[in-house]
Amino acid sequence: MTPSHHLNLGIRTLDSSAHSLMLDSSNEGINDIQNSTVSQYKLLSTWKNKKEQLDAEVRAKTEVLNQLKIEKQTLEGEVQGSQFRVADWEKKVANNQKNIAQMKQDVTNITKQTEAKKREFEDDLKSYKTAMCEYAAKMMSAPTTYDRKKLSEEVQALKQQAKQVQAELQTVKEELGGVKSQFLAMTGSPGQSDTPSALRSVIKQMDADESGLSEENLKLREELENLEQVSNSLKDELNTLKQKGQNTV
Repeated sequence: MTPSHHLNLGIRTLDSSAHSLMLDSSNEGINDIQNSTVSQYKLLSTWKNKKEQLDAEVRAKTEVLNQLKIEKQTLEGEVQGSQFRVADWEKKVANNQKNIAQMKQDVTNITKQTEAKKREFEDDLKSYKTAMCEYAAKMMSAPTTYDRKKLSEEVQALKQQAKQVQAELQTVKEELGGVKSQFLAMTGSPGQSDTPSALRSVIKQMDADESGLSEENLKLREELENLEQVSNSLKDELNTLKQKGQNTV
């Protein structure tokens, strides 16, 4: 084999080795690119999943936030409504206190007026009863002979006085009933818990006064009936005496 032939053979061997080396390098580069691509795809998928999770969390939190906003607005509306109700309640309380104060003053004034009427009636009633006692004493201590005409006049005067007292009693009773009706209209039933105790006491006293006046009125009616009988009896006796031409016995 000639030297030139050996040289050509060496060159071909070198070319073959170089080509093989280039192929190996190219394959390694392709593999690296493929591996890098796969890694980047996996990383991208991971980030994509994380982004979807974050988006879902953001949507959920946004819904919660919107719900909280709605609840906040609702609470603000309720608070504002409560403030209006409290202000209205305070206004009503102030008005009620003012009305109660006025009612107490009215109670004081009307009580004074009623007491004055009652005292006037009681004075007249006392005067009438004194006259009745004097009349009864005269009848009990009357001598065998007495002036029937004078006694008849006294009985008539007693009747008029009794009627006057009875009329005053009826007036006081009617005024008392009217005042009581006004108080009941202002305060409701006397047993209600929101009726001031002072007013309940006044109404209770009015009931007692009405009952007492009714009893006194009944007594006056009985006394008037008795006086009417005595008056009629005296008239009959006077007529009999006149027919006989006498004035006294």
